[in-house]
Amino acid sequence: MDIASLVKMSFVKLDEESTVSEFIGQLTTTSTKYGFVFSGKTYKGVVAVRSLLRSQLDASQTKVKAFLHPTSMVKKAMSSDDVIALLLGSNVTELPVEEEGKVIGIIRAVDVLQVLLRQQGFSGLKVDDVTVVAPTQIQENDALTKVLQVMHDEGVNHVPLFVGEKMSSIVSTHDIIQKYLISPPQRTFSKRLSTFFGSRAGKANTPSYPSQPASNVSTNEIVSVEGTDLLSKAVQLMVQKNISDVVVMRKGAYAGVLPLKSILVRFQPQEVSHFQVFFVGLNKVTLKPFELQALQTIAQTEGEKLQQGVHNECKVNIHLKEYDKEGKRKKYAVNLRLEYPGKVISAADDDWTPEAALHKAFQNARNEIKKQFKGDSGMDRHYRREDKKEITNRRKKK
Repeated sequence: MDIASLVKMSFVKLDEESTVSEFIGQLTTTSTKYGFVFSGKTYKGVVAVRSLLRSQLDASQTKVKAFLHPTSMVKKAMSSDDVIALLLGSNVTELPVEEEGKVIGIIRAVDVLQVLLRQQGFSGLKVDDVTVVAPTQIQENDALTKVLQVMHDEGVNHVPLFVGEKMSSIVSTHDIIQKYLISPPQRTFSKRLSTFFGSRAGKANTPSYPSQPASNVSTNEIVSVEGTDLLSKAVQLMVQKNISDVVVMRKGAYAGVLPLKSILVRFQPQEVSHFQVFFVGLNKVTLKPFELQALQTIAQTEGEKLQQGVHNECKVNIHLKEYDKEGKRKKYAVNLRLEYPGKVISAADDDWTPEAALHKAFQNARNEIKKQFKGDSGMDRHYRREDKKEITNRRKKK
């Protein structure tokens, strides 16, 4: 599948020194889920709108780079399999597209899936063929903070609300932004941001809006599909409504939520690898299912790059640790060990998310490979050591 026709030229571009309030200000004219962050002309990563909603911060002073999530870039000539692998590895639903070293637009997971689901062999897939998640049930009178917690911890942008066991309405990140940060005419924009996020300088550090009932920002317009519906119908609704989750019903009863990422996993290419990946310490780290999936995908995608770099079969050992930092925040450390015949390469790094820490550790490993093997470009080429015979022959030619 040629992805060139799926590239969107319009996207929210942010400088890494932009403030959160500047980013939120752009949401008055677009319903984007991500801001794409640059340092000059260099792409740095994305900031997800959802990541901002749980934080207590001074929106006029805090820079978007504090919420930066590093991702891969898609090359315009890549296949759909490569794009899906990169989306899953980066744990996002949109990625920048690069051509000749310049970002020319973005590509969205929904657009790739919509084309794939028209192809023979996939057109008959049903919603029930994909993993449906069941977010923690939130009651209508529960505080909005509980909704924000579920969105963050369970990786969804839409959370159904219940009265008892019956679903009554739904809350989305878009609705929260629209109601509390954009729509109210009686407050200045900066005042609304200050009220929502709270102020580190103030005596009370708890935002007032998130403490209100979740029903205050819910809607009865629930986008849903039946488990027996074609998967293409669910993706089509996501495109039409510009959403990344749909509610799944079975015989009229609530069954869960179908996230876009679950559909991506269904299309994840299964290839025979010349490398093995082993994780150590996962049972000692608190990870959500979507975070674990992201780590495994990153390891497979980046491990393949390392294997191409050493041009040999190899084994990658990944040791993940978490530790408390600055109160309730956790930091994650990754120690990576690459083993192949006759050589061991070690690399390490840390970050505030496990995915970012793993990406950085793999980048450090790639840098080590460049130092030890011939070649002067990135990992697009195969590098290997010359043996004694090759060195002798090369010298004779001179």
